[in-house]
Amino acid sequence: MLYFLRKVILLIALLSSASAVASEVAIKEFTIPTPYSSPAGIVADSKGNIWFTQQNGNKLGVFIPQDGSFKEYDVPFPGSPAGVAVAGDDKVWFVNSTGNSIICFNPSTEEFDGYPLAVEGSNPTDIAVGNDGTVWFIERNRNRIGSFVPETGDRKSTRLNSSHTDISRMPSSA
Repeated sequence: MLYFLRKVILLIALLSSASAVASEVAIKEFTIPTPYSSPAGIVADSKGNIWFTQQNGNKLGVFIPQDGSFKEYDVPFPGSPAGVAVAGDDKVWFVNSTGNSIICFNPSTEEFDGYPLAVEGSNPTDIAVGNDGTVWFIERNRNRIGSFVPETGDRKSTRLNSSHTDISRMPSSA
């Protein structure tokens, strides 16, 4: 009983201190340069820069916290960028939902490479990059998870078993 009581007291102490800390938290918001761009995906790179997609603006943006600046890149392929991920080499991968493709942006060269999906209307919605460099993405309209190996060009698409599955987001790490 004493053990249980100590656990309850510890839990109460933790909750009390957590609420005290939470009441002191300040959230700072930053205005994206393109108004009404509908930011969709967000991810941090190894340098702490924050990358995000802009669905209505068809842009890829980066916020640099060190100086509070933004940089935006017009995506050279028609569509609507959605989910975004950063690979170990800091290349930025994102899905082009209505453009039915996955896109890679190299921050060093500021160049885009597009990779169309095999089936039109797949509606890719989210993306993740595995530790081995494999790019994983969701094909929402086809109820599939796809993979792409940039080094070899190999592509696969796996149908999910349940017809009742509604997938739209990838887990935080692949």
